[in-house]
Amino acid sequence: MPDGSPGLASPAGVLITAASEDGTADTIVPRLMAAGADLSRVHEMTGVEIPGGERRPLELTDLDAIAEAIVSNGIRYIVADAFMALVPAAVNSGRDPAMRRVLTPLADLADRYGVAIVANRHHRKAHGPAIDKGGESVAIGAVARSVLVAGADPTDETGERKVLAVVKANLTAPGDRPSWTYRIRGVPVSFDDGGAPASIGAVEWIGASDVNAEDVARGPGDPDVQADADECREVIRALLSDGPRLARDVQAACRAEGFTPKQVRGARERLGVTVKRDGFGPGSASRWSLPVPVDARDSHTCPPHGGASMEATGIYAGDEIAHGDVLTASLDLLAAEFDGMPEPAAKPQEGDPA
Repeated sequence: MPDGSPGLASPAGVLITAASEDGTADTIVPRLMAAGADLSRVHEMTGVEIPGGERRPLELTDLDAIAEAIVSNGIRYIVADAFMALVPAAVNSGRDPAMRRVLTPLADLADRYGVAIVANRHHRKAHGPAIDKGGESVAIGAVARSVLVAGADPTDETGERKVLAVVKANLTAPGDRPSWTYRIRGVPVSFDDGGAPASIGAVEWIGASDVNAEDVARGPGDPDVQADADECREVIRALLSDGPRLARDVQAACRAEGFTPKQVRGARERLGVTVKRDGFGPGSASRWSLPVPVDARDSHTCPPHGGASMEATGIYAGDEIAHGDVLTASLDLLAAEFDGMPEPAAKPQEGDPA
């Protein structure tokens, strides 16, 4: 799991109700192997028998067959992939009443047998709130107790880092819903055919992130997001054009213009705003100022082309930036992040009234 916990304890089983998108032998099993799964605990269910001895694809309304698989294999976790492919063709998936008639009995089955059902859906291409990112009926997100969204990290210019963020979580406190970053890395997997190991993609968790579900839903390169970022930078530039100002005053002015703390932080970093803190503790304050143009820095000597070398004293050759200066600058930046920000609300403790 992202936080290092082991996940499902043995002997709990996993049932994969797979549609036709991914082949079992060439895709699903190799991915499970790359993730280090115990294949003896994984079971697949793709269809049900019908009169005449034939089989048809599994549907979400095949509750008796799903219940039998749960009991027979000790299932505690069901992956419905892809979820919409398992909705009966006769059901209008865009209408809330029709989807609720499918989802409510399925939720009752999960509750009765104590299993978790994970419904994997694809992102729709249109922009909109994260709760609607999966498309189709809003009843899907309404019936679910938890909704997560996975996608590219909009703050990562390489496009390698991804984010898993919480859209909705009915059973947790608002403060206990962190986002997690991850990347897909190649893991060598050997098969019984004696050939060379194949590189199979597996999730590698990186750490917690302040990127939220709405950020993921908008995605990188969203023109509206880019326009907001540009506008926020221009507002900060105008506020600091006459000289340094208190950080909390700049932040308040940006909030009044409708910008979020994250947008302000990103704009400040892009502008290269200089942060100077006057004192520490109660009564201290941070001041922001625009960076001084290079030709105006009389006392500064740039290192030679090709990068500076690190001397044994900890000072860059050709420059006069010592460790203490770097530490002071880091503390100034850290303090600026919290200057003028409200105190976080205390998390609810066990025994507190709801």
